[in-house]
Amino acid sequence: MIARTVADTATTPSSGDPARSLTSRAYRELRADILSGRIPPGKKIRIKELQERFGASLSVVREALSRLSSEDLVHAVDQRGFVASETSLEDLEDLMRTRRQIEALAIRQAVALGTPQWEAAVSAAFARLTLLETEGDGGDLRRAEWIAALEKFHETIVAGCGSPSLIRVCRQLSERTQRYRHLTLPIAPTREASKQHKAILQAILARDADKAAAVLDQYFAVTQELLIAAWSAETR
Repeated sequence: MIARTVADTATTPSSGDPARSLTSRAYRELRADILSGRIPPGKKIRIKELQERFGASLSVVREALSRLSSEDLVHAVDQRGFVASETSLEDLEDLMRTRRQIEALAIRQAVALGTPQWEAAVSAAFARLTLLETEGDGGDLRRAEWIAALEKFHETIVAGCGSPSLIRVCRQLSERTQRYRHLTLPIAPTREASKQHKAILQAILARDADKAAAVLDQYFAVTQELLIAAWSAETR
């Protein structure tokens, strides 16, 4: 089983229920806008504008926003509507600390339980990531593709753990990390990160859970430092 991407996380609605279908579409598109930074942190979300954008009723838009609120991506502000959730240094530090702990558990379990098909999927995700890392700086679009490939590599690793609950938690942490990556998009691949990705793959193929978990944690430690430095520079 391979983990789903951000775009796939919403439940597919029944084609016989137009209102439900429209709610899911609004939810998916707004969620992608927030995670990608197209809707920046703290921005007021105007319900009337969303009604016009999606050609939807007030109840449809509010249901979509309520789903986003349950994921802590938007917050209700008294009677004034909703705003995109804020980012902060404390949130980023907590996010990365938690992700390091949870994905260490996931990779250990994946190395123990992963199938040959899982190994092949991880190898393919690594190949795609390596291709983007070696192509150099191609502007914001290329960096966005690299971010997607990077998270896909990690999602594919986690998918081998065999635990739907663990996969779900890892995916949520990954998506929140993506938001910070997109908000600090000038961050680009580094030689050291490329070496660490290769070391993670090699440890997986050798079925060395201790090595895989250790290298993954080293990678996340460096990522944490880079994201915090870039985010702090952006918010000065």
